[in-house]
Amino acid sequence: GTVAVSGLETGAKWDYSLDSGTTWKSGIGSSIAASDLSEGINHITIRQTDPAGNQASKTIDVVKDTQVVAPTVASSNGANPINSTGSVAVSGLETGAKWDYSLDSGATWNQGTGSSIAASALAEGTNRITIRQTDVAGNRATTSVDVVKDTQVAAPSLKVSNDTGTSTTDRLTSDAAIDVSGIEAGAKWDYSLNNGSTWTPGTGSKIESSALAEGSNHVIVRQIDLAGNQLTSSMDLVKDTKIAAQTLTLPSSSDGASVAPDEAGAVYVVAVSAGPMASLAVLDALATDKCHRLEVGSAGATIDLSNLSGLADGYYQVVVSDRAGNLTTASAANGVAALQVEGQRAVRGALLGTGDDDVLTAPSGNLSLVSGDGYDTFKFTTGTKGVYLIDFESGKDQIDMRDLGLSNVSSRSFQRGTYEGQAAILVDTDSQSDFLNPEIVLITSVTARIPIQWADGSYIFVA
Repeated sequence: GTVAVSGLETGAKWDYSLDSGTTWKSGIGSSIAASDLSEGINHITIRQTDPAGNQASKTIDVVKDTQVVAPTVASSNGANPINSTGSVAVSGLETGAKWDYSLDSGATWNQGTGSSIAASALAEGTNRITIRQTDVAGNRATTSVDVVKDTQVAAPSLKVSNDTGTSTTDRLTSDAAIDVSGIEAGAKWDYSLNNGSTWTPGTGSKIESSALAEGSNHVIVRQIDLAGNQLTSSMDLVKDTKIAAQTLTLPSSSDGASVAPDEAGAVYVVAVSAGPMASLAVLDALATDKCHRLEVGSAGATIDLSNLSGLADGYYQVVVSDRAGNLTTASAANGVAALQVEGQRAVRGALLGTGDDDVLTAPSGNLSLVSGDGYDTFKFTTGTKGVYLIDFESGKDQIDMRDLGLSNVSSRSFQRGTYEGQAAILVDTDSQSDFLNPEIVLITSVTARIPIQWADGSYIFVA
């Protein structure tokens, strides 16, 4: 810029002083160049001298301003992206200055208003923004910043982590943990179990089963990305961790065993040798000669165990599953929880020894008493009646009949004999002891001496 000097008479000369008349510089032309002035306020005295030697002066203050600072730019969301409600704040503007901005590296400029650029002016994605300040002296300074506009976020994906139930689509499970995926880098997520009234911060990538209530659950999961965008997904599922004890009806003679589950699901007849059953997946993976599955279509339906196709002869447990995959081993009213299967049908209940030294108390019924690996005692108590097929290991096992009140010395209530064509030990506790209708029949193929302990503490070895 310059300081223009006018109103000069023809033939007159002019000069100017920048130090209140102490020194003077001759004027040239009709202006004072900005280069002759100092930055800031200049007190200029201009003096005209006409040809007659008359002089007149005038004083003016002129501000020389050759500097302007670059504007300051900041996203409303800090270093993170902004969404549709965000803005780019512009500050550091001088009083009276104007500002504009370019989104195409200076090819075109948009007039700035107020102190921000609205998100609506930006494109989705990364925006290179150049902001220019022009002060009242015409000085200009620019600054550039990259701002990401992000107005979109995906809904989180939800999946039952471990659907234990009989169906993979009904979301009825004993393990209600939910896998949460589709979370953007840096995003947060939370969940609500009461239709959005309250929210619990999510951690990791899972909602634990313990967070859900027993019964029906409506789960809402919300993702909040770095730009503040939000989107939700929801899932309905039923958490069922309980199953009632189930009653096994044992065969009384030739009739097959049965069970009547109080919920729909499945019944598995599983070899005892297969070990504990932890889940439906374990059961369904067993070979067909060790496990037979029967569907339970409705609560209370009687499931007959007389046709167990594919099963090898042996000892089996009856495992009942509800539709959520909860498991329980059915047991009879007398406490027996195993079956003996022959010819692919349940023929009697079985009381099984283990690897320890067991005392097996025989209930009344048509049962097999099966020796385990230890030294086992088969115990009979007052009132016990039945036909027992004994898997007896000679030299290790014994029979305890002390609770029957019989004495080896005074009683002749037992004898070797046969029952339905099979070798047996017959125990007849009535007063006649005629063995026509013995209360206890021990069917065994063991021919070695079997130790039987009586009420008086004595033993008799039946040979």
